[in-house]
Amino acid sequence: MTEAEWEKCTDRERLLRFVEGRVSLRKLRLFAIACCRRLWDAFPKHPHRSLIEAAEQYADGIASAEELERLAMPLSPAWAIPAKKERYLAYAVGGLACANEFITYRSVLGVATSVSEAVSAQHGDYTREFYESEREVFPQITLLHDIVGHPFYPEAVEPAWLTSTVVQLARTMYESRDFSAMPILADALQDAGCDNVNILDHCRGPRPHVRGCWVVDLILGKE
Repeated sequence: MTEAEWEKCTDRERLLRFVEGRVSLRKLRLFAIACCRRLWDAFPKHPHRSLIEAAEQYADGIASAEELERLAMPLSPAWAIPAKKERYLAYAVGGLACANEFITYRSVLGVATSVSEAVSAQHGDYTREFYESEREVFPQITLLHDIVGHPFYPEAVEPAWLTSTVVQLARTMYESRDFSAMPILADALQDAGCDNVNILDHCRGPRPHVRGCWVVDLILGKE
C-alpha cells in the first residue's frame, strides 16, 4: 500500500491488514473499543458496558485477562439471541474479551464488522441494511486514522514541547475521553516551540479523536 492509497482507501479490511505488525496490539484493541463506543447508548448497561470499560483498562495494563474473562462469562451466547441488533452487539463486545495473544487484524475486524451490522440490523429490507452497514465503515476508518496516524513515517515529539500544560491537557483528555480541547493542545504545543505541521493540523482538524489518538499517545509516551 502506498501513502496515497492509505489516505484514500475505503477498504476497512485492507487497512487493518496493512497496520497489523506496524502498530501495537494496544492500538488495535483501542480501535475496536472506539468502534463499540460509537454505539455506547445501544449497549445494555451491564455487563456489556463494563466489559468495554475493562477492555480499555486492559489495553493500558490496568485490568487483567482474567478480569475480561470474568466479565464475559455472564454474557449470553451471541448465537442464542433472537434479535439481530442485540446479537451483533453481543458479537462485538464479546470480541473485546480476548487476551493480547489473540488480537489480530481479523479479530479487530470482527468487532468492527459486528458494530456495522448492529447499525444496519434495525432495517427490515436487505438493500437498506447493506447500505447502512457500509455507511458505518467510513466513521470507523476515520477512527483508525486518528489512532494510527501516518504509518509510513512515524512522528516524534521534542522533549522541549512537553511542558506541564501540554502534558496535563493530553492526560486530562485521555482520562476523560473528552477531546474537545485538542485545538487548545495545538496552541500549547505551538507556544512550546512545536513546528510540526502534521501534529498541529491533526489537533486542529475536523476529525474526531478517541483514546489511542496518535498525537495524545506521543505526548503521554504510549505505544
